[in-house]
Order: sequence, then structure tokens, then C-alpha cells
Amino acid sequence: MSFGGRSWRAASLAGALACGLSLAGAVARAEDQAHEIAEKFASDSAAKRSHEEFVKTEEARKKEAERQAQEALREAARKRAEALLKADREKLKGAAKAVQPQPRPQPVADPRSDEDDILARARAEDEARKAAERARAEEEGRRRIEAILAEPEGPTPAEIAAQAAELRAREIALARRAWLASRQRIADAARQDAEAKAVAEAAEARSREIAQARRTWSVAQARIREVARREAEDAKARAIAAAQTRAGEIAQARRTWRQAHTRMVEAANKAAEAKAIAEASEARAREIARARQAWADARKRLEQEAEAKARVLAGRPQATASLPMPAPERGEPLASGARALEMRVAVLLIMAPGNKGIRRHNKTADPVLCVNDGCYLSSGPDLPARLLPARRVLGFAGVFGERAAACRNHLGCVFRGIAVSEVPLIVQPIDMRVVKHDRRRMQAIEADSACSAEGGRLVCTRGIYAEDYAMWVVPESLARAVGPEGLERALAQGLSGPRSAGLEGRF
Repeated sequence: MSFGGRSWRAASLAGALACGLSLAGAVARAEDQAHEIAEKFASDSAAKRSHEEFVKTEEARKKEAERQAQEALREAARKRAEALLKADREKLKGAAKAVQPQPRPQPVADPRSDEDDILARARAEDEARKAAERARAEEEGRRRIEAILAEPEGPTPAEIAAQAAELRAREIALARRAWLASRQRIADAARQDAEAKAVAEAAEARSREIAQARRTWSVAQARIREVARREAEDAKARAIAAAQTRAGEIAQARRTWRQAHTRMVEAANKAAEAKAIAEASEARAREIARARQAWADARKRLEQEAEAKARVLAGRPQATASLPMPAPERGEPLASGARALEMRVAVLLIMAPGNKGIRRHNKTADPVLCVNDGCYLSSGPDLPARLLPARRVLGFAGVFGERAAACRNHLGCVFRGIAVSEVPLIVQPIDMRVVKHDRRRMQAIEADSACSAEGGRLVCTRGIYAEDYAMWVVPESLARAVGPEGLERALAQGLSGPRSAGLEGRF
């Protein structure tokens, strides 16, 4: 084989090795880039991907890259080997006919096995080449000897032997150089294999370090999340406990305020009643004084008239009789069991639902109680009702504001603390609506409903029963004695009692 053929084969083998090294470097660079991308994604908190899924994806990608690199190395080695074998086969076809070529092993999947096959084929090719060169040299020497013998004058046997020795030395030198070149190629391939193995081991160690760091980071993140969750639960529990404590304090304060307000209202009612009683006593005393003065004046006038008549009838004896003292006029007696109205009364009212407008489908009521001075809004069975101007209660603000207050959407209602400014007390129940209110029949009340407390229950024998409502007029003192529960019980029982025509109104 010529020097140019050997150089081409060496260059081909070096190119294959260089291609393998470049592929190995590309794999290493791809692994470094993958590690950099993995570190970037691991440090980016917005990625929101689990660590286990990322590790599985990265390992699968790494295995795929290694597989592709190995396939590329095998393919390049196979192509180079086939090219070398084809070129050597063409060049040695005529020179090594007598030499039987050794069987060449088939390429296998392992890259190291491919390199061993390439080296084995290279050794076999060197041996075949050496045998062919020896045969060619022997053939050339024989031809030269025959040519020298054929010439009439030629070199001496010593010259022929010297030439043969020179050819033999040249062949030995060529063989030695070829053996040294093969040995150098083998050493270079082994060194490159060791370097590639070291790079792969470093990359694997780096991958293990990254995996360990990721596991440590995942454990730290899990601990941080657990601590944050516990802190949030503790804060929530503390907030709930504080809210419950605050709610209890607010409820206690409301109960205390309600009790104080109730006591204040009761004290105010008692003071008002005492004041009203004192005023009524003073007015009664004044009326009695005026009546006595009028009676004294009338008696004096009568005595003067009698004296004048006596002077006219002087000289005639006449028996004088004193005139009787006139008795004060008395009004009509109250009905049996009924009492005159106190200064303040409580009114229990039950309305029948209307059948016009919204009441055709909404069978309830919004009751208010109107008097000459305005309209009362109920504050419940335990607080005095509020007296407001009629235009405010029945106007736009009242309809879309408080409406019936505590009696809103109720057929039954209690109005406590109704002031009796004059007798008879004129009242009119009204069911509030949106446009046109349902005004029920007015009542003129001169006496209460003859109520009493029996076993904690309120019983009235002279209630007011109209065609679309029922009403009990209870003295405020009796309402306080019965309490809110007794009043609500009477409403729940429907204000049942005998019908009293005498207490129904005159309107």
C-alpha cells in the first residue's frame, strides 16, 4: 500500500475519532445547558412545577440525548469503517491475491466493541499489507535478479545481495513506521476514550449534586409551607376567639343597656303617671272648689231672694223652709267590670289580612295605630311605642323606611305606653301599603277592656271586635305586671273573648 493510502486511512480514522469527540463534546455541552436551564427553573418561583416531574423529564431527556449520541457514534464509525474497508479492498485487490483475507467481524451496538473491531481490522489490514509488500518486494527482487542474470554483464552477487538487503531494510523500516503509527493511533483512541469517560463521570456527578440540591430545596420548601400553614391556622383561631369574645362583650353590653333603658323608661313612665295623677288631683280639687263656690253663690242668691219675698209678705205669718242643696250631676255609669282609662294604656291589635293590592297574595300586614296627635310605631311588647307625625309615618319616608317598625309583616302587634290625652280616646288601625293605605274603622274608647291577670295570663272580657280586626285596651300598670311574654301569649291566642257591642266605636 502506498504512503498516500496510509495517510488517507489514518486521516479517516482520526476524522472518525474527532467526530466522536465532537459528538461527546456536544453531549457534554447539552448536559451543561440542561443543568443551567434546570437550575434556572429551580430558582424561578413562578414556574410552579413539582420537583419530581422535572427530574423525571430531565432524566428522560438526558437518556435520549445519550442514546442519540451513541447512535451517531456507531453510525459514523460504521461508515468510516466501511469506507476504509472498501478503499483497502480496491487497492489490495491486485497486490494481495494470494493472501487470504481474515474474516471481519460485524459491527455491534456497543461503541467500545466498534472501536475494538476497527482496531482489529486495522491490525489485519496491516498484516495483509505487509504480506503484500513482502510478496511484491520478493517478486520485484526476483525480476531484477532475472534481469541481471539475463544481461551479459550485470552486477555481482554481492551487489545483488546488497540491493536485496537494502530492500529488506527499507521494508523493515516501513513496517516499523506502520507499527508505530498503529500503536500511536491505539494509544490516542484509548486516551480519548478515557477523557470521554471522565467527562461523562463528571457530568453524572454534577447531575447527582443538582438532584441532591433539588431534594434539599424541596424539603425546605415543604417545611416553609407547613410553618406558614400552621401560623395561618393559629392566626385564624386567635381571630375567631377574639371575635367570639368581642361578640360576647357586645351582647352583654347590649343586654345591660337594654335593662338600663327599660328601667329608665319605667321610671319615666312612673314619674309621668305620678305627675299626671297629681295634675288630675289638682284639677279635680280646683273643679270641686269651683263647684263649692258656685253652690255657695247660688245658695246666697237664694237666701237673698227668700229674704226679699219675706219683706214683701211682711205682716203675714209664713213658715220658711230651707231649700235643698243641689246635688252634682253624674255621668252615665260605666259598663260592668270596666274601668276608666288610665293616663297610659297598652293596645293589643290583631288585623285580618286585606284582599286588595299586594295583600291578595301577601297575606300579612304592617299595622300602625293612629290617634289625633299622630301615629304610633310599635317598639315591641317590652318598650313604649313611638308617637310620630302622621305625614312622616304614612309618607314616602315611612313606607320605604321603618314602615311598621317592630310590627312589620305581622298581623298581631302590641303598642305599649299609649298616652290618653282626652276621653274618649279616638284610635284608628291602619295597614300600611305602598300607594294607598288600608284604613280600618275608627274607635272611640271611653273605658278599658276589663282585663285581669289570671295565672300569668291576660284575660279581657270587653274586647273590641270589628269586622276586620280585634283590639284589647289594657291599663299600662296591668301590662307591666303581665310582662312581654303574657302580652305575646294573648296575641298568639287571638284575643279570644266575648263580643262587646258597648265598647265598639261610634264610627
